[in-house]
Amino acid sequence: MVDIIKKRRSIRSYKDKDVKDEEIYTLKDTEQLAVVITDMKKYRPKKAVKKTLSIPYWLNELAEKEHINFSGVLQEALKKRLGV
Repeated sequence: MVDIIKKRRSIRSYKDKDVKDEEIYTLKDTEQLAVVITDMKKYRPKKAVKKTLSIPYWLNELAEKEHINFSGVLQEALKKRLGV
């Protein structure tokens, strides 16, 4: 048997459960590990989607005074949270 340590920010298992940053997988002698590297940016749709959200009034006031791009901040936060 071979023990494999996966080091990633976040990955999903086949059961769609969150897998920890480092988790040990044990392969049987009849199993093989295959590493597949892809550039998913090529396959992501370029279309934008409009979303409506609510934030506290005071937070909106502060952000507008600083000329913060709400869409850009939300995109950055989502990418960071999702690890993409």
